Amino acid sequence: MQRSRPASGGIESTLERPAIVEVRLRLRFEGREWQVDRTRPRVRIGRAEDNDLVVGDVHTSRYHASITYGDGRFCLADDSRNGTIVTSRAGAACFVRREMFPLDGHGSVRLGCHDGPEVAFAVEVRSTDGLPWRASLPGVEDGTREGANVLRQEGDWWTVMYQGNVIRLKDARGVRYLAQLLRHPGQDFHVLDLAACATGADGVSRRSGDAAGGTGPVLDARAKSDYRRRLTDLRAELEEAERFNDLGRAARLRAEIDLVAGQLVGAVGMRGRDREWATSAERARVAVTRRIRKVVAKLACTHPGLGHHLESSVHTGRFCCYRPDPSHPVFWTA
Repeated sequence: MQRSRPASGGIESTLERPAIVEVRLRLRFEGREWQVDRTRPRVRIGRAEDNDLVVGDVHTSRYHASITYGDGRFCLADDSRNGTIVTSRAGAACFVRREMFPLDGHGSVRLGCHDGPEVAFAVEVRSTDGLPWRASLPGVEDGTREGANVLRQEGDWWTVMYQGNVIRLKDARGVRYLAQLLRHPGQDFHVLDLAACATGADGVSRRSGDAAGGTGPVLDARAKSDYRRRLTDLRAELEEAERFNDLGRAARLRAEIDLVAGQLVGAVGMRGRDREWATSAERARVAVTRRIRKVVAKLACTHPGLGHHLESSVHTGRFCCYRPDPSHPVFWTA
């Protein structure tokens, strides 16, 4: 019996890996059926007569898209003017235009627009256990059982599977931040290290002391004194201009007073305390938090249950962490 490798984060998986010997993708359109597998690794779809699957619709390009097989997986390559909409069995839809998109499980492909022709697809597998062809979910080919939670990158897209529902996300920094947290439950990541994970940079060397403190006040004591003295002089000049009814000079002085006063307000906080320049750690905290929340909100729109789970278990701040409820542990595979 073949076992899968230990999952990242120190959690060992003992799921059986089925010995897949054959995988295929079936396409159905208007009562006809096409198949993509290792013996026929490509099917072209479009309006031109030399396509494998000819679709005579005004929204369909002459050579709209192709579906190819490689390394046990299927990808749709869109070459059209209007794009292609790929919808999973769970109802998650992704718009694809002039790019590659992996096809898993069951779903449909709409050509051109929401009202365009619909081509149904289904990925099926057959293993050495003697069973007939059966439906495949993302991850079945590499040992992830149905019902497991998956967050896996496939080129420019991420496959998210939670409680049997499949969602596709375009690759972005926020998704990479979230993936790093889910792979290491309970582990705290400083925002600079988390940001470095998404870019491949060395986060530890970039910290160099600014993780805990600031880089000095916005204005030093001498600068603040000069600003206050200038503000006093400007107010005196404004009183003189108003006495002589010099409206133009008064308007210019008011504008300069507002500018100088704004500089002082930005440099001094409550109770006269100096404000410090934002550190790189603070800027990273704001950016990482915003991007993670954006991804969680996008997932919540498609899968409210997953959104609720992530909102309650993903914690952001100077240190970020994924802490699921210990009484209901949730494990993820990459």
